[in-house]
Amino acid sequence: MLTQRQTGFSMIEVLVAILIFAFGILGMVGLQAASIRYQTDAKSRIDASVIAQDAVARIWVDRVNLTGHLTTGTSLSSLPGGTLVIEKIDVDADPKTNRLRITVSWTPPGDDTHSHVLIADVNEN
Repeated sequence: MLTQRQTGFSMIEVLVAILIFAFGILGMVGLQAASIRYQTDAKSRIDASVIAQDAVARIWVDRVNLTGHLTTGTSLSSLPGGTLVIEKIDVDADPKTNRLRITVSWTPPGDDTHSHVLIADVNEN
């Protein structure tokens, strides 16, 4: 009886295992990249919200100088490509109420422009 020796079978098993391991590592790297992108987006949204709330707070403190706070596009260094626009919106309600639209926009690298809009009513003194 002749026995045939199988050679190279272990090498194929090792190569398949390395291939499966490599795909697993690539998947983990992809998940990590997506996680960082979502975390950066969330931080930008929080920063935009804080900037808009801060603008409303400054306006409430200095309501007499309301027109001095209106802007058509102030550059923001805290957000990539960030701008702040504060505009007065006409309302048919109480003439002593000033409705403002505060828009914070930013453009992350390689992405579309995002915006955070806050509507606030500021009453005169």
